[in-house]
Amino acid sequence: MAICCAVRLQRRCLSDAARLFAQQQRADYTAHRWGDNSHHYERSLHAKYVAYAEDALALLDAEYPKSTLGNMLDIGCGTGATMEAVSSMKLESFTAIDFSQAMVDTCTKRSAHSSLASRTTIQQMDGQNMLFADNTFSTCSAMFSILFFGDKSKGLQEMCRVVEKGGRGVVTGWTKNVEWITYSNKALVNVLGDRLSKCRSDTGEVPNFLAFSDHVVFKQMLLDAGWGTVKVTDLDIAFSFDNEEQLRHLWLDIAAAYPTLAFILETFPEEEREELKERVAGEFAKLVHEGLGTPQTYASLRGVATVGLAKK
Repeated sequence: MAICCAVRLQRRCLSDAARLFAQQQRADYTAHRWGDNSHHYERSLHAKYVAYAEDALALLDAEYPKSTLGNMLDIGCGTGATMEAVSSMKLESFTAIDFSQAMVDTCTKRSAHSSLASRTTIQQMDGQNMLFADNTFSTCSAMFSILFFGDKSKGLQEMCRVVEKGGRGVVTGWTKNVEWITYSNKALVNVLGDRLSKCRSDTGEVPNFLAFSDHVVFKQMLLDAGWGTVKVTDLDIAFSFDNEEQLRHLWLDIAAAYPTLAFILETFPEEEREELKERVAGEFAKLVHEGLGTPQTYASLRGVATVGLAKK
């Protein structure tokens, strides 16, 4: 009974937190949240997003083969994971945009050491209202970025608009099978319990962070956006962790960088926040090791993404 109540409380409070975040999901809030925590992406998340980008682009090339990526656009470039993933691939130019200036700055610093440096342009721009002309790019990617747009349909439409006829697009999102989120939610409930009720809000609309998890719905969204041919598939990647400290860092970085989790923590008094974060991080590390550890590996976390592969 206690476990059932905890699960119901978890779902209610996370939904309530997401509801208030929906009100704040204007571009300026999103840019502020992403930008303030770009260093957290660097420490724990960047390399993982590189792996997803590499595999997603391989799926795109297998489905719609071309000898080059041509002139490529990356929407929501973040710290430059996609740029790193394509650095050894054939392409003519690479353009990256992000609404967060801090993310643009981080990506720009990384580009200076990239083999694409002379062919790369990085700028601050809203992916829901891009300034590029129609039919500008050969390939367009949006790795876990349009998922967080206030208007996801508009983001997909804009992506299609700027891609030339016969051009390709790849969009990734999350499924329900993301173990670091599952274990994070369990840790939050175990540590915070009834105090999660402070996160309640009765206004706003719950943003659907699993908007692309249903293959049929995701495919139709891409078709409605103007893409001519679409395939949706899953991409399953596991990451190994060697010790408790790595897992604690992972949770602390996710909590800082992921807006809904950050909001939950920000509802608590500032003087308690750091202690609560450390307690939840410790609980997360313990749960993951107990649930997923093996004699060979301290822990391995899986994250299943949906991948939309499209041709115009």
